Amino acid sequence: MTTAEQAYLFRHALLRDAAYTLQPPGHRAALHRLALGIFEDLLGRPRQAAPGEVDSAGRPLFVPHASDSFAAELAQHAHLATLEESPGLEPMRSAERLYLRRAAEHNQNLHQTEQALQHWLRLAEISGPVLAAEATRRAGELANLIGRPADAERLLQKAVQLAEEADCERVVGTALCDLAHAQSIAGRLADAEQGYKRALEIHRRTGNRRSEGITLGNLALVYRHTNRYEECRLGTEQALTIHREVGNRQGVGSELGNLGVLHRVLGEPDQAESAFQQALAVHRSTGNRQGEGVTLGNLANVYMEQGRLADAERCYLEALKIIREVGYAAMESLLISNLGILYRRTERRMEAERAFRQSLSLSRETGNAHGECQSLTSLAGIHGEAGEFIEAERCLLQAAAIAHQRGDHRETGFIQGVLAQVYADLGRADQAEATFEHALRIHNECRDRRSEGLQGANYAIFLHVTGRTHRALRQWTASMAILQALPYPGLVERKHKEMREACDKAGVPYMA
Repeated sequence: MTTAEQAYLFRHALLRDAAYTLQPPGHRAALHRLALGIFEDLLGRPRQAAPGEVDSAGRPLFVPHASDSFAAELAQHAHLATLEESPGLEPMRSAERLYLRRAAEHNQNLHQTEQALQHWLRLAEISGPVLAAEATRRAGELANLIGRPADAERLLQKAVQLAEEADCERVVGTALCDLAHAQSIAGRLADAEQGYKRALEIHRRTGNRRSEGITLGNLALVYRHTNRYEECRLGTEQALTIHREVGNRQGVGSELGNLGVLHRVLGEPDQAESAFQQALAVHRSTGNRQGEGVTLGNLANVYMEQGRLADAERCYLEALKIIREVGYAAMESLLISNLGILYRRTERRMEAERAFRQSLSLSRETGNAHGECQSLTSLAGIHGEAGEFIEAERCLLQAAAIAHQRGDHRETGFIQGVLAQVYADLGRADQAEATFEHALRIHNECRDRRSEGLQGANYAIFLHVTGRTHRALRQWTASMAILQALPYPGLVERKHKEMREACDKAGVPYMA
């Protein structure tokens, strides 16, 4: 752009603003009404969906309209048209609510989350009780997505209060479910469970089958995190049935993904991969980019455990790109951490450490307790490899405290097993032995056969190099039997290699 063009635009803007300011307030309001009317004459006025109305994919109904790109500007015209008191202002106030809601939906569909959140908040300010409750809920939902847990919880609690005051049980139930989700991410699983159960009662009482399915699926995730696997499976299958019954394709994709995670946790990688592939197909067919990103990350976890590291890395990177696109901060931190684990497996130590530190920072910033726990545990492994055992212990004790607070016994067991190895490296034999025993008891209770086999083998190596060969042989035999029965190639060979290295270092005979 030339200097002359810049000067013209600058002066034109000054003249325009000066001319606008010179207009009496009533004339300015009339000009805004005129501008809004011209737009609507050209483009038509869109129909606004009722609260709770959804499309075939189960998302809040939003039918695109030619005016959507200008919806925020149209809402502003309607707002400025009401600043000067004059007859017939209610149509302008109604128009402001209409276009604010469309602007929020439009921005949200484009993953412009911060703009959408602000539009929902403004809509809540100028709406009646029911719409104010729903708009506040939607704002809280987005705050949770972008990693602002304190804002999310505050907004969702307010949404529950507004909906209760308006005696709108359907919105109360949905807001309670969203609030429980925020509590779950923050690691308060007991609070989340109570919230989901309360929401479930409301959905069933009001006949809201779609929300019943969503809440059942979310409650099943709490059951999985607290090792109630049969309840988790039952809840997930019930949710899947409801989503299919009501035609909620997005819900179907989510529950297929959750079923895949359960299969993976139970050591059934083939069934997990099949479920994830089905979920991926559904998410892509419905345009659910967030679901697609989450599922790709879960599929990558299966590939990494099966030793298909190139496939895992490809899926992690693809998932990370999508998750950043949609602004899902909590999932981004987990993906970065998992990618760091892959870098460590492929001996890219510097990249691994950078990933773990980035994930830890993001998890803390967004209040993602599970992500913080996983990042600390992984970072401890990096410190351990560098011989920084005191720093490794510090990370693991922090991670153990978070896992205990969350009530995540499976994660607690894994951390205890890693901590036991650090104690062994520090020469604290009694502490190492007690911590290994504790970890193995937890793995057995949680039916985590993979961790029981891997960390049991580590315990056998520790016992052998500290001179307790008979106990070591029993532990080694039991651990190898577990690993050989698992559908994960390479685990037995990996542990034999570690046994040889430990025996060479300690100067003791190799125990086959």
